[in-house]
Amino acid sequence: VSLDRDARARAGAEAMAAGIPVDRPLVAFELPHRVESALPAVAFLRDHGYWIVRIGDPRGGRVELPGVVDLACAPRPNALLEFFVLQSARFLACESTDLEHAAYLTGTPTLTLNARDPISRYPVRRDEIFTLTRAIDLGSGRVIPLAERLEAPFFLNERNIGHTPNAPETILEAVREMHEGTSAAWHDTGEQAAFRAAVTEAAAALAANVALVADTGA
Repeated sequence: VSLDRDARARAGAEAMAAGIPVDRPLVAFELPHRVESALPAVAFLRDHGYWIVRIGDPRGGRVELPGVVDLACAPRPNALLEFFVLQSARFLACESTDLEHAAYLTGTPTLTLNARDPISRYPVRRDEIFTLTRAIDLGSGRVIPLAERLEAPFFLNERNIGHTPNAPETILEAVREMHEGTSAAWHDTGEQAAFRAAVTEAAAALAANVALVADTGA
């Protein structure tokens, strides 16, 4: 999906009016609700020459930092401008499925933060990565290990599981991986390749009994 010439010219003019430099590399960023957890990642991006355009969820309040344009807290939503930013961005970092799916349409590389399960939000493209929350058994307080999050009880016991959002260092490392992937080449570590195989096998095994997995597929 793309903008026609007239719409793109209009969106470019609106971007300039909003303070977005269209001649600089951009990152579209839906900041987490705890905005402070993303600040090290924002600093990393600024240090590497990016401008950050905040879109999506405005919770956490307006952000006023050098090199950051906050469209999420603008007085009026501007769908054309957000689409232009998403299409122009080097990559998107987000939590919401709405923005993730919009990035499928624009072909924008995407980092999905704070996914609650490892199957329904698993990346479907080569230029997409995701991070998981830390899952906690609310009855015992035990942190649920990754292997158990690929088993049926995890999906069938959702009401008894709490989730801790990503720590600042996790977001920073994921943003660093997106920068490296879009700047050079995408590659899986051995651990990532093994995890993909494990998720695929689990999804195939669970689809018959877990509706969420059946909706997503292997």
